[in-house]
Amino acid sequence: MGIDLKINTFFTPLDANPNPPMQTEKEFWKAREHAARAGYLQYLTEKEYGNFKNLRRQSPALLSLCAVLREDGHKVGYFIPDSTEIDAQMTREIGNCNILLMNSMTANFNLAVEYAKRFRATNPRVLIGIGGHHAPYLPENSLIINGQKVFDFTVWGYSENAVTEIARKYKEHGLPESIFNVPQSSFVNSSGNIEQNPGTSFPNLAKIPLPANDLIPTDNLVAARVFTAYGCPFNCEMCNLGQHRSYSERPLQLFEEEIRFLRERKGVKYFYIGDPTLAANIKRFRHIVHILGKFPDIKWGGQTRLPIAQNPDFLEILKDSNCVHLELGIETFSQKLLDRIRKGTKSKTAEQTVYNLAKLKTDLNVETNWMFSVPGADESTIQFDTEKIRQLAQNGISVHLVPFVPFPGTPIYNHPEQFGIRIEAKDYSQYAFRNGVVFSQIGGLSREKLNQLYEVTLKTITGEIRKRLKTTTPEILSEISSEPF
Repeated sequence: MGIDLKINTFFTPLDANPNPPMQTEKEFWKAREHAARAGYLQYLTEKEYGNFKNLRRQSPALLSLCAVLREDGHKVGYFIPDSTEIDAQMTREIGNCNILLMNSMTANFNLAVEYAKRFRATNPRVLIGIGGHHAPYLPENSLIINGQKVFDFTVWGYSENAVTEIARKYKEHGLPESIFNVPQSSFVNSSGNIEQNPGTSFPNLAKIPLPANDLIPTDNLVAARVFTAYGCPFNCEMCNLGQHRSYSERPLQLFEEEIRFLRERKGVKYFYIGDPTLAANIKRFRHIVHILGKFPDIKWGGQTRLPIAQNPDFLEILKDSNCVHLELGIETFSQKLLDRIRKGTKSKTAEQTVYNLAKLKTDLNVETNWMFSVPGADESTIQFDTEKIRQLAQNGISVHLVPFVPFPGTPIYNHPEQFGIRIEAKDYSQYAFRNGVVFSQIGGLSREKLNQLYEVTLKTITGEIRKRLKTTTPEILSEISSEPF
C-alpha cells in the first residue's frame, strides 16, 4: 500500500505535486542541502543525519490536538502523509480509532487525499480531520474532491478547543449537523455542503497536556520541533500567522517536560524552537535558554526578527548558548517594499545586523529568509535584492528563497488589487514553489518575466554556495546524492 516518492526538501515531497519544481529550483535546493549537511555533521553522525528526515513525521500542532482528544477519552489516530508504507500495525490502529487527524501542506495535499480514502475504506466509521497549511484556508475544494467527501472537517489557528468540542458532539450525537457552529472549523454536512464558522476560541496553554509525542511513528527522531509560545504578535500583510490576532506564552515547565521526553524517549539531539518570533520576550528567552542548558549535549535553533537580533541582551544570551542555527525573516532589503507589507524593519541596519550576527560565534549558522517578488516589486528591486543575496551567500550566510504566494487568510489574498496583483487561479492543489506564483503580474512584470528573473536569482545563489563549499568542504559535494533524502 506504499506510495513511492522522491523527497526534494527537508519536509515537503514536492514531486507528489502534478507541477514538480523546475531544474534550477532542484539545483538550488541541492546546493542548500550540501551546505546544511556541512553544518549538521559538526554535531551529528552520518547515521543520525540520515534520520534527520524523520522530522517530517512530527507535527507539534497536530500532536497537541491528539493530546487533548485523548485526555477526553477518545481513541485517536495520527498520520502525516509521506512515503511511509502503511503496515499492518498502522492499519490496526486506524481501524480501532474513532477520530483520525491528518495534516498536509499544499504540495503534498493530493497525497493526503489518497491516504484518507484508504483509511475510510479501512474504517468507514472514523471521523477524519485535516489540518496544516492547505485545507483550513481552502475548505471549499479540500473537504470534497470530485463530488466525494474525503475529510469530515478542518480546523485552523490554535484549535484545541475546537477539536474537543467537535469530538464531544460527534460522540454524543453522531450526526454531522450536531457539530456545526464550532469556532475555527469547517464541516461537510449530510447534504454534501460545507459549513464554516469563522469564530475564534484561543486555548488556555496552561491547561493543555503535553503533545502526544509518543504517537510519532519512530524512535529515531534526532531532530524535533517544540514551541514556547503560540501565535505571533505581529501582522505582516503576506503572512497568515499574525492574522489570528493572538499570541500566548506556554508555561515553561511544560516546555521543559517536553524537551526531556523527546531527548530521553526519542533520542532527539537537535531542537528547533518553532515560535514564529523567538525571544519576543527577552526576559523569558533567558529562562528558555537556561532550560536548554540543562541538556548540554543538545543543540538548538529558531527564528526571530531583525529588531530583536539587534538587541544587546539577546546577543549576550545567544553567544553563551548551544544555539547553532538562527533564521531571520528578511523578505527584502528594499525599504519601500518592507513598508508596503508592514514588516516593521529598517533596511539601513538590516544588512549590518546579519553580518554582525554571523560573527557572534563560530558554530552559528545564520539563515536569511527571502521572498522573491514581494508585492510592489519591480525589476530594479528584484535585481537589487539578488545582488545583496549574492553577497550574503559569498560570505557563508545561508539563504532561503521562495517566491511570494498570496496565501489564503492574508490581506494580500483578500484584496490583491490593493497590492498590484491579479490572482489568475485559486486551485492551490496545483502549485509548488514556482508554480505557486498564481498571479499574472506584479509591478507591471509579466509572469514570464518574473520566472526569468527568478531563474537568474536562483542560479546566482547556487553558484555562490557551490564556490564556497568547493573551497571549505569539497568532500560534501562528492558524497551527497543529487536528491536530498
